[in-house]
Amino acid sequence: MSLPCRWPAAAAAGGRALLALERGDCPGADEEYQTAIELLDGASLPLEQAKLLIEHGNMLRRDGRPREARESLRRAADLAESVGGLWLARRAVDELGAAGGRRRRRRGALELTPQEQRIARLAATGASTRTLRLTSSCRFAPYGPTSSTCTPSSASTPGGS
Repeated sequence: MSLPCRWPAAAAAGGRALLALERGDCPGADEEYQTAIELLDGASLPLEQAKLLIEHGNMLRRDGRPREARESLRRAADLAESVGGLWLARRAVDELGAAGGRRRRRRGALELTPQEQRIARLAATGASTRTLRLTSSCRFAPYGPTSSTCTPSSASTPGGS
């Protein structure tokens, strides 16, 4: 059967995947889920695609394929989060945890780490180069350096200065 629009074709493939699962046909369900997900690639239905990815990941996990499940679930979490579907992203992350995975943190190219942010703030206030070097080479307690972890003799200062 050929449907004129992606969403009905994807919904039909998703339905066939559920029917295959009812029959205990995991390979058939896997194939139908992949078809449905591919149909929604490039369509403007990211939440529908995320739902299918979660269902697919759940099926893979239950079928003893956790690595493949984690792939699908990470993609679902990223997709849902990118369009503000936080409830769906949480569901994907919960399933990801059940599959033995965890969410990878992503940093944008321009996003600084917490330590880099701290050093940038110090530099903006006119801190000396020596202070910046000490800051970047020491462990800090919540309110500043502790005498036991950050002393001029314990901090590395390139060039001996």
